[in-house]
Amino acid sequence: NELIHPPDLSAWAAVLAEAPNSTRAVPKVATCEPVFNPYPMFQVHYEDARTGSAEHSPLVWPRGFPLENIRDCSAMLPLPVTPLGAARAVPAHRVGIIQSLADHDPDVDAIYRLSGHLPLSFARTRRGGDTAALRALPEGTMAPVNAQATLWSRPALWGLLLPVSVHGRVSDIWRGYLVQRLLWAAGLHLAISEPFVRQVRNPHSYLADFQSEGP
Repeated sequence: NELIHPPDLSAWAAVLAEAPNSTRAVPKVATCEPVFNPYPMFQVHYEDARTGSAEHSPLVWPRGFPLENIRDCSAMLPLPVTPLGAARAVPAHRVGIIQSLADHDPDVDAIYRLSGHLPLSFARTRRGGDTAALRALPEGTMAPVNAQATLWSRPALWGLLLPVSVHGRVSDIWRGYLVQRLLWAAGLHLAISEPFVRQVRNPHSYLADFQSEGP
């Protein structure tokens, strides 16, 4: 992965180090779904090879997202209003993990690579450290978390351990789902950010990746 703008990294790290009395907050995704696909929300698009124009690509999902939900609109688009009784934001010091999206060759699964458009890009409207570029997931909602472009706060460092009893293609995904459940118990949240990395992927066999990503 290549940092798009290196100074952004220290700015995001500062968000994770906010003091409990800080007034900074991260907007929260308005959803009641158990799983959420953040890619469409961040305006993912690809370049049309024939026209050179940027085309919106709504059907894109991260590696580890349940395949039975990839066409479920409620699992990829926030509700028009915040669910009754839910706060609209998460205090910045309650963010345990920042998961960055990745431009060019994002972390999609082998099925998408075999059937979808690449390269991809996401909208990037804010500079690093601006919490308006983040979206926190509410308690009860999970999203895939990888080991490629994440920042972890000190209270969440215990979650960095990766399982060794499953294939490396999925070890970070299983870790991410387990850790998110424990984050809720610790009063912490996962937040998704606009991309601060550009991924240039080494050559892979997509079919071998597909076999490795199976249950």
